[in-house]
Amino acid sequence: MFENEVLCHCGKKVPRNRASGSAFHRILMERYREGSNTILAGKLDSGEEISLGDLLEAVRKEDVLCIDILEKMGVNLGKGIAGLMNIFNPELVILGGTLSLAGEYISLPIKSAIRKYSLNLVNQDTEIKISKLGERAGAFGACLLSRSKLLGYDTLLIKHSFL
Repeated sequence: MFENEVLCHCGKKVPRNRASGSAFHRILMERYREGSNTILAGKLDSGEEISLGDLLEAVRKEDVLCIDILEKMGVNLGKGIAGLMNIFNPELVILGGTLSLAGEYISLPIKSAIRKYSLNLVNQDTEIKISKLGERAGAFGACLLSRSKLLGYDTLLIKHSFL
């Protein structure tokens, strides 16, 4: 999906390397070393550790570099989601995880790319929402999947209580 030569900690070249919290941090560091400005410059220069929370706070404070990085990540994610939508034609796509806490800074580029790269018919039939679970979405999903495998419950019946 993404052309890059960055290896994941698992040893593979995966989309996570271009559109995740760790990718956000890595791209910020690369761009800062190349001379881009950021409100995080003081922390970076002092060698202080930058967390994903710091990056999201910089986005909320309208740091141009962080917003630019997040926008490009959103477009790339939107392209990938559009391809999956063209294949599976889902009724609902839920955006979750820590990066979803960036709100419209990430969701608008994703939605724009989806409109651009998905079939009109598919695009009109699919609702896109940001999960209220934020960074807890993965943990809840794993628990629900485990429960459904172990007890045979249908996880689709309880999805609406978390949106």
